[in-house]
Amino acid sequence: MYGLNTSSTCYWQVIGVNGSSTIFGNIQSFTTAPVFTYYLPFNENSGTVTRDSTLGTTATLYGGARFSTFCPEGSCLNFTSSTTAYASIPTTSTLIGFRDITLQAWVFRRAVSPRTHVRVVSKDYDYFLGFSGAGSNRLAVDSGGGGGWQGLTTATRDLPLGRWVHIAYTYSSSTNRLYYDGELVEEQAKTRTFGPGTQPLTISGPTFAFNDPFDGLVDEVKISPFAKTGAEIRAEVLTKTPPMP
Repeated sequence: MYGLNTSSTCYWQVIGVNGSSTIFGNIQSFTTAPVFTYYLPFNENSGTVTRDSTLGTTATLYGGARFSTFCPEGSCLNFTSSTTAYASIPTTSTLIGFRDITLQAWVFRRAVSPRTHVRVVSKDYDYFLGFSGAGSNRLAVDSGGGGGWQGLTTATRDLPLGRWVHIAYTYSSSTNRLYYDGELVEEQAKTRTFGPGTQPLTISGPTFAFNDPFDGLVDEVKISPFAKTGAEIRAEVLTKTPPMP
């Protein structure tokens, strides 16, 4: 990913030459870490907790957040416009300090909000994927680098309401891309940093200041520490057949 393959073992040896003598050091090795896609399928179908399928991290559902079966696959989370409808996951090392990133989810948005910010997937001062601007229905992303927000990248057209749409954001080499159903809807050159921060990951989000929770359903949230290609995102979209309203 950054010059070395992931989940692979690398070897090195120091060799010293002094005139006609050659000294061979011991062979050393290390194994590079695997690249995880943090994946929340929301397939519990009942209760007040949900777990990611990568590490088993527990997310807690609050307020009006509940499970639904009107989903692209299995069950999903249903959020109302209640001020406390969201899911929260404590921060872990798998969710912070990315150089590149892909954020993905299936969303069914019922209505826009009069408030400034509506979160779909966010981690304060790391990354925000949602909608920004009173009454806005254009997908937007921001990043914080562990400090202040760095400025929005916003889609050039509205997200369709009242039906399932796959949304995705990728960042690599200072290039930001937003997708609806695997179709590129914005590309912007802007350098970003993602974390590290200590805030929890939230799906939707509690109301505070200028923020509102997401009014709709969310499924198949994925967070990857690398940028997927447009072809990879489109291929994932085609594996699901979301129900029609």
